[in-house]
Amino acid sequence: MPTKKKTNSFIKQLKKYIAIKGLEMVIHLVNGEVIELQNNVRLEKNNIVVKNKNREFHIPISDIKSIDLYAA
Repeated sequence: MPTKKKTNSFIKQLKKYIAIKGLEMVIHLVNGEVIELQNNVRLEKNNIVVKNKNREFHIPISDIKSIDLYAA
């Protein structure tokens, strides 16, 4: 399967999961870093945008190795 098609499929699935309230996400990045997300997450173009208090940071989808999902 071409990479572009995989990426589009991943983004489409990710949009569905982000829309579910109360779902916790654990993102594993290709550099080995692990990020746990619970709230204030949205998808913008090819980035996951997380808002914490007064800060906002972007996680490029290309940096994501895998995502674990947990019902809260």
